[in-house]
Amino acid sequence: MRGELIQRTPIRLLLSKLYGGVTTLRNYGYDRHLLETYQPRIPVLSVGNLTVGGTGKSPFVQFLAQFLLNSGRRPVILSRGYGGLQRGPRLVSAEDDPREVGDETVMHAQRFGERVPVVIARERARGAMLVEERGWGDVIVLDDGFQHRALARSCDLIVVDTSGRSLDDALRGDLLPAGPFREQPAAGLRRAHGIIALTRPGVEAQTGALPDLDLPVFGFQLRISDIRDIRSGTTLRPAQQPRVRLLAAIGNPGQFQRSVESMGFSVETSLFLPDHAPISCAEWDQFFRRSETPVIVTAKDAVKVRPYVREPNQAFVALLEGELDSPGDHDRFAAFLNDHLVDGVRGS
Repeated sequence: MRGELIQRTPIRLLLSKLYGGVTTLRNYGYDRHLLETYQPRIPVLSVGNLTVGGTGKSPFVQFLAQFLLNSGRRPVILSRGYGGLQRGPRLVSAEDDPREVGDETVMHAQRFGERVPVVIARERARGAMLVEERGWGDVIVLDDGFQHRALARSCDLIVVDTSGRSLDDALRGDLLPAGPFREQPAAGLRRAHGIIALTRPGVEAQTGALPDLDLPVFGFQLRISDIRDIRSGTTLRPAQQPRVRLLAAIGNPGQFQRSVESMGFSVETSLFLPDHAPISCAEWDQFFRRSETPVIVTAKDAVKVRPYVREPNQAFVALLEGELDSPGDHDRFAAFLNDHLVDGVRGS
């Protein structure tokens, strides 16, 4: 759901004002400590965004967890478990059914295995309590936690997709449903500690500090590192198979298609479903049988279609890799995290 594709009709603008009033009142309740906030004993690093739709938040969560691992920390990823039926709190394994615990959490569990526990909880505070009780880690990475203020955090990081536009432009727009924003950008930025300006190949990241705001901005480049066969693990290259099909249930499928095309592939057709939508065996078979052209899916959709893929050369997963813009950004980000981890938990 991208802001430029939303029609700014009078009714949408009216509903946007009403929505803004509700979010302002809710934030006021947390700011004045009228609404309860759980203060965990271990640091919480929240990764979130100001808008709905795909902004590259999940790849950055994985980058942050790996960054913490490399620094000698024991991170735990805590998520709501979007798209899953279970409320939690509970530990997620790589073998769990994404229909039960959510597609992104299974993706995280398959990426890290036992190195980084993944916990789901509709009430994130209860998830944090479980992490503390079991001693699973020494820092919580809260996935999509910026608006979930019932759990206090040491640091709030906002991921902003700056692909093809400036950071300033990316932070302008209307509230839902007239635009993509979950809350007023200016109000949200006042709560944040840092911005992750995400870009993709060929687009220069925005760095430095925002005018009138003492917020560091870290450039983060995201790209497809490999297109890998779900069954055999072999790499698919445009030279051997230039035409492909796409299947995705993500927030920004258009960007997924552009990324695949930037690698030299030609997209024959695509099936884009709502974000986190389940994919049944019947849907997969119907889509797959339309053509013998290989299908490329995203990493979080791969966990849903893997049981349906019976042979090699049928389906491939687009693996994402992200990195900070420069070694200087790496050192600056490490110092930034260390400051917030040392400071400990603050009130939300």
